[in-house]
Amino acid sequence: MIIDCHTHVWQSPEQLGQLDLGDLPRRARAQAPRVSPNRTIWRSIPSADVEHHLAQSGAVDKSIVLGFKSRYLKAEIPNQYVSDYVKRFPQKLIGFAGIDPTERGAVSELRAAKTDLLLRGITISPANQDFHPTDSRAMKLYAEAEKLGMPILVHPGSQFTEQSKLEYGRPCLLDEVARSFPSLRIVIAQLGQPWVDETIVMLGKHPHVFADVSGLLRRSWQAYNSLVLAHQYGVIDKLLFGSDFPYTNAEECIEALYSINQLAQGTNLPVVPREALRGIVERRMSPKSLEGPIGIARLSGDAAREGPTAYFGLTAMVSLNLAIFNLLPIPILDGGVILMLLVEMFMRRDLSLRVKETVFKLGFVFLMAVVAFVLYNDISKLAG
Repeated sequence: MIIDCHTHVWQSPEQLGQLDLGDLPRRARAQAPRVSPNRTIWRSIPSADVEHHLAQSGAVDKSIVLGFKSRYLKAEIPNQYVSDYVKRFPQKLIGFAGIDPTERGAVSELRAAKTDLLLRGITISPANQDFHPTDSRAMKLYAEAEKLGMPILVHPGSQFTEQSKLEYGRPCLLDEVARSFPSLRIVIAQLGQPWVDETIVMLGKHPHVFADVSGLLRRSWQAYNSLVLAHQYGVIDKLLFGSDFPYTNAEECIEALYSINQLAQGTNLPVVPREALRGIVERRMSPKSLEGPIGIARLSGDAAREGPTAYFGLTAMVSLNLAIFNLLPIPILDGGVILMLLVEMFMRRDLSLRVKETVFKLGFVFLMAVVAFVLYNDISKLAG
């Protein structure tokens, strides 16, 4: 499964205020109009409307869509806008809320994003929101996010935003956060550039700290060095794929990632194993992601709140999965019966009742083990 964990949408560039979320070339910055810092700047930035986003996401199975808010830079990509978009395609899109910890109602806004807007994570940027990562207001937000099971994506300070406070963007400042909230999942965007080495240390130190590679792949030499460093430190499995749409798209980034070792051809430079690169792009599904009856009931409730299209889409998906599962060659299931009939056809005689009884018992034990496992998953998620 390919998941693009770093994409943006907005209705107009004005929603970005004084902020550049992505990696604009320096020449584009030079061509931007110079106006008062208190006014909104209309820049030459790519289109990021939802239709364009959906059209460019065909190369991936799922995309995380990031909201953002910064009182300091007068920027806001509304959480409602992100929520309305992801609700249209719940099997394809996952929404993250933009929360500004410096605002008084940040914790309440986080709860509303989870319960009312059905967003799954949050986006912050200390450098672009003017707060130290361990600010007491931010610590309250982290505590609530950990309680709600919502991961946090931390956007670094953009090198092309003059007002960004880079002293708040260093990944090592998140060390106290990760120690204080060990169950909180933190994703450091863009591998924390320009402090990639600090991000690598954080990945190795904390089990629930990850990083995405968005914003790196347009600069092949920096991407090559960063990936080699992550591989040599044994943390490349904690890197997540991200395209940084609309500044690039998933297809271009996947091609750039798989081509990264071309820089080392004909030299003694180290290379990153292709299997490690594939692990960034194609994430293996964990058995813990299996949903049982409790999980399906929860998903059904969420889909029902989104509307009839989402509900019937989920119903169709569950029915299709059950039909496919029923055809697996497991005794008791239809697939197992078909397999036994094929065996008897090739043997040209019936299997003994004792053999059939033993096979069916083994199949029953296997199915009960699967049921127990998914119920355990459901209960663990409720307890967590």
